[in-house]
Amino acid sequence: MASLPAQLTSFVGRTSAIELVSRRLAEHRLVSLVGPGGCGKTRLAIEVARQTVGTAQERPVSECTVFVDISGLSDPALVAGGVTRAVGLPEVAGQDPLETLSVQLSKRDLLLVLDNCEHLLGACAVLVGALVRSCPGVRLLATSRERLAVLGEAVVLVGGLELPEGAGSWRERGVERSEAGKLFIDRARMARADFVVDDPSALAAICEDLEGMPLAIELAAARVRLMSLGAIAEALSNRFGLLVGSGHGGPARHKTLLASIEWSCSLLIQEERKLLHHLSVFASGFTLDAATAVASGTEIEPGDLFPLLTSLVDKSLVQALPNADRFRLHETTRAYAAAALEASGLTRQFRDRHLGYFSTLAQEMEPKALTSEFPVALATLRPDLDNLRSALDWAVESKQFEAGAELLSSAGLFFDLIGIYSEALARCEQLLAGDLGPRRRADVLYWASAYIRTDPAASLRFASDLIALGRLLGDDGVLARGLCRAAFSKVFAKPDEGQRMAAEAAR
Repeated sequence: MASLPAQLTSFVGRTSAIELVSRRLAEHRLVSLVGPGGCGKTRLAIEVARQTVGTAQERPVSECTVFVDISGLSDPALVAGGVTRAVGLPEVAGQDPLETLSVQLSKRDLLLVLDNCEHLLGACAVLVGALVRSCPGVRLLATSRERLAVLGEAVVLVGGLELPEGAGSWRERGVERSEAGKLFIDRARMARADFVVDDPSALAAICEDLEGMPLAIELAAARVRLMSLGAIAEALSNRFGLLVGSGHGGPARHKTLLASIEWSCSLLIQEERKLLHHLSVFASGFTLDAATAVASGTEIEPGDLFPLLTSLVDKSLVQALPNADRFRLHETTRAYAAAALEASGLTRQFRDRHLGYFSTLAQEMEPKALTSEFPVALATLRPDLDNLRSALDWAVESKQFEAGAELLSSAGLFFDLIGIYSEALARCEQLLAGDLGPRRRADVLYWASAYIRTDPAASLRFASDLIALGRLLGDDGVLARGLCRAAFSKVFAKPDEGQRMAAEAAR
């Protein structure tokens, strides 16, 4: 009988998750742990089995649990036979292995752990469904990147470990108490016995950048033999090169972070894979409308997008954010998909579409920001702040300065309302350094002057350039905006002059 596999490293964290899964097992006979590759589903399942069965039964854990690793099987027809052998039952000549298993287990009390079901999902679902119906004493704990979709299945979503809370010094103090921080420290000390946390800020950045994913954290921790915490944090921009395991044990798909994601993506149909690549252009999640506008229309029909997106959510490659009507890719998955999009030569096409979508969205929200509907504009744009930043970055990188200026002008009041003045000013300066027509240059000059709150002289320089441009164009609107900004710059130091300019702007 295949009992629980021995673990060579300590189990860290997941206290609340263990309690949740244990309660689910007490209430339901089939519980599935579902999550992306590298999130620690297998370790969690083993720990739950060890704790719940070991305390609930007088018998040793090894006598009342069976662990079956499905990943070693490649043929759906072999699943029932593989589980039968793992349970220690002989095959019966002329009898289907699933029937043998169902009959023999119908009067036994057993916890059956089925690990890595995703690549043979259909066969695993058939087997599990049969056992749930015919074996009342058998409880099943499955791990998969996708739910089994069997009647009576209770699903527990598994994500990253708990991250450091708070900000600034509070975040740094809490990193060693967080689950992600504890795991990093434990594995780092296995790699280097004298390891100490000499840079809490860097450790917090590592844990947050890797989103608390145990596999990624363990691979990063192994690098303390050669690198400081600060160097590891900086090198995560090339995470697939950095996070490579050097050991000889364990599944091949866990040797590198890249292999783990490739294992997941190898199970996708072509349209799902293409959609995943297209979605990589989103920087901070996306709505269904955004995904439809940006990611469909070329290789994917708009009507097919929602079913494909649902499938990617089911396969734990896209995360549906609760109560937000938004979706996101885990950052490591997004980096992998972005590299694949670049290799296909389609990055420019989809980043252009991303820029166009968010420029249109900002234009639609701009009038609302000047009325009583400004909370609607804020609530719409705030979740996409990183997408707006990414779109502006792309406009500069691809030298689409006119498109970037159009976006910045439409989102200008939003950036003002949320108070990111220095960042917005830097983006204005980037655009002003590019090739802009006079109308768009006027828009950017106005916002550049508006974003300078502590240096009236600098603000006045942009306002003066705007006034000169308005006179050159013979455009009263541009001139009035320049005079208005100049009045704001002068009103405290030279109130009479500021009032004169304001009056001229009003005329």
